[in-house]
Amino acid sequence: MKYHLNKGAGIPNSTIVHPDAFIDPSVHIGENVRIGQSGIDEGSYIGNGVVIGDWIQLRAGVIVLEGVTIGKQSLLYNGVRVGENSKIGDNVTLYRGVSVDKDCVIGNGVSLGNGVTIGMECKIANDIYVAAGTKVNGGVHLTSSILTIAGLTYSANVYKNNRVLEMSVLGYALSLSDWRNLNFSPNMPLFVKRFWKSNKDIIEPLINKAFKGKK
Repeated sequence: MKYHLNKGAGIPNSTIVHPDAFIDPSVHIGENVRIGQSGIDEGSYIGNGVVIGDWIQLRAGVIVLEGVTIGKQSLLYNGVRVGENSKIGDNVTLYRGVSVDKDCVIGNGVSLGNGVTIGMECKIANDIYVAAGTKVNGGVHLTSSILTIAGLTYSANVYKNNRVLEMSVLGYALSLSDWRNLNFSPNMPLFVKRFWKSNKDIIEPLINKAFKGKK
């Protein structure tokens, strides 16, 4: 169904919708919203002051809270939630169940895998892929040099001078010095050692970068 502003259809007078936008009748649309030539599926929620660019697709049950901006040619899959005043760039893909907290900046070309959680005030640089199940805690800045690994948690103290200092697996936090010595520590849980074995080729370059020039 096409929503047309002059026909009402639940759209506030302060909201402007492109005449070729396709919006399901069940969608909630707030005040002062701007929607380009895009599509919004059933059960989605669009808060006040949201700006949605052209060629955007919001799948069923997407929640976009107040003050969010979404760039052109982006795709938000079922159940995605974007917090207040966050900015989503162009050509971004947020897969099923992704949660982006408030005041975040998601760069152009970013892909967030299924179930990724981004804490408040995070910044994700352009063209980064964040692997499914990754948790990025509040205040983290992921730069273009970072490679994420499925199931890891990245904390606010993870990065210093663009170097990864700490990662965690299933809630078990390890500094990179711990990772470096993992093979020599008998006290590490078995599941952590198994994770290391299956992801060693990814983790080792991060460790080498973190300890470059150090003994």
